[in-house]
Amino acid sequence: MCTVTFLPGLPRGGYLLATNRDESPRRLPALAPYATELGRRLVLAPRDADAGGTWIGVDEHGFALCVLNGDRPAAAPAPADTVSRGRLVMELLARRSPQEVGADLEMRARAGGLRFKPFKLVAVQPGEGAAPARLVRADWDGKALAWSGLDGPGCVVSSTFEPEGVAAARSLAFARFLQSVRPDLRADATEEQLDALAAEQHDFHASHAAGAPQGDAWSVCMHRAEARTVSSTLVLVGPDRIRMDYVAGWPCEDGEILVSEMARAT
Repeated sequence: MCTVTFLPGLPRGGYLLATNRDESPRRLPALAPYATELGRRLVLAPRDADAGGTWIGVDEHGFALCVLNGDRPAAAPAPADTVSRGRLVMELLARRSPQEVGADLEMRARAGGLRFKPFKLVAVQPGEGAAPARLVRADWDGKALAWSGLDGPGCVVSSTFEPEGVAAARSLAFARFLQSVRPDLRADATEEQLDALAAEQHDFHASHAAGAPQGDAWSVCMHRAEARTVSSTLVLVGPDRIRMDYVAGWPCEDGEILVSEMARAT
C-alpha cells in the first residue's frame, strides 16, 4: 500500500514527486537517501535494508523512477527466483528516459526476464523549453505490461486492502489538495514558492482521512496493525537544483526531515 503524487509545471520543466512507502513494520529500517553513480550520472535514492534496492530515485538531470507494489493477484504464478522490485528500480535508473525504461522492460518481458511480483512503475521525465514534465506508468501483472501516460498532476495508489475504495479515497483527497495549490504551479515560481509548495505536498502525505484523526487504512498516511507508512520521500526538481526530502516513520509525527541536494545538470 503506497501513494505517489506528481505535480508538474515548475520552472525549467521541473516537478514535485512524492511517495509514502507503506510496508510491514517488521521490515528493517531503510537507509536514508544518499548519492551514488549509475550510468555515469549521480543518483539520489534511499535504500531498502532488506533487499538492497530502492523504491524511488532521481538522477542529476531530473529523471526519476518510483515503484509501488501491484494491488491485484498475479496473472501468472510468480517465478521461484523472483527478484526484489527495488532492485529493478536501481537497474533502470541507469537509463536516461521513460522511453529507454520502456524498451528495457519490454525486452525483459519478451525474454522472460521480468522475474518480479506485480508492480506499478512510475517514470518521470523533466520538461524541455515550455513543455512540462510528464509521467509514464508501467503496470506489470506477472504476465504482461500495460502502459499509460499523464501530462498533468496525478495520484497513483497501491493497496491490497480494498484497492478500489482506498484508491478512490486517496484520489479524492488529492483532488481537494490540488484545488488549493494549483495556482502555485507556474513556470516562474521563485525558490521560496517552490519550497512552500513542497511543504504543502509533504503535509498532504502526512494527512489522515476525514473522521480518522489518528489515521486509518484509507488515509494517505496509513495506519494499520499489519502494515503502515514507514517513510515519506519527496523529490523537488527545480531549475538549478534537485532536492530529496526524507522522513522515516509516520510523516504525521513531524519527524526529522533529512534533506539531500545536488545541482541539476544542464
